[in-house]
Amino acid sequence: MKTLSCEDVNLLRYNARSVVRELGLLNDAYFDIDVTLAERHLLIELTSCLYPTVSEIAKRLLLDKSTASRLIAKAVNKGYIKYTVDENDKRRRFLQLTEAGKEVLSAFEPIAFKQTEAALLTLTAEEIETVYRGIALYAQGLKTSRLRNKVAIEPMTQHDHAGLAHLHAATHKGKDIAAWSNLCESYQKKGCRYLVMKMDSKIVGGAGITPYHAAEGFSCELGKICLQADMHDLGFSKLLINACIQAATSHGYDQCYVDPVKETCLSKEFFQELGFQCI
Repeated sequence: MKTLSCEDVNLLRYNARSVVRELGLLNDAYFDIDVTLAERHLLIELTSCLYPTVSEIAKRLLLDKSTASRLIAKAVNKGYIKYTVDENDKRRRFLQLTEAGKEVLSAFEPIAFKQTEAALLTLTAEEIETVYRGIALYAQGLKTSRLRNKVAIEPMTQHDHAGLAHLHAATHKGKDIAAWSNLCESYQKKGCRYLVMKMDSKIVGGAGITPYHAAEGFSCELGKICLQADMHDLGFSKLLINACIQAATSHGYDQCYVDPVKETCLSKEFFQELGFQCI
């Protein structure tokens, strides 16, 4: 990917600010409806959750739990939402829209819909498709960037073995368990390195290198790859494999082999995109 100039980045930021302003999102009250932007997002999410909790709403709105709790408390005080108690577990409380909350939701949703519809109707069919794709790509880029800041790739330790075994069982449907039972010991040998990928301290991926004696030169084999499915969708598989390649280079290896038949988490095409060649 080319390096982005300041002008490229600032042009997108300028247009994003323009969208926010045109939608009237800077107003404290949305079109004279007594509801803030955060409260609108809260009410919308409550319609798509069966039994939403504070933690679930915080996760959906990408807020820390204390911020979400304050937002919910304000909405409760306004009478938009209420707590209900789980009949099977009195300690659990769920959030629910009140009739007042439903009325507010039905007041601002048509306005937002008509705003969007009216803007799209000024564009051609091709331009509308460009908008759809552009917004989706930008949203995905923001999500990937946010999650990438939470990812750490580091050498495996004994403490990681249980998490790796669990991930392997989930991604490989329990196959080849015996080969993973002594993983830590195997990768302590000379010329070996196993890396784990963690997100918020949870193991979401792993891969390692070992000496490969079946080839000429000083070669290694990339293997024991396991990866949480959504990590590949977010492009984090490339981060993990590139980290292994860097580890191989630091060990002095001049070639790196991988057998896509054994490493079923990733496709042959994926490795070819990273520069691997079929032999």
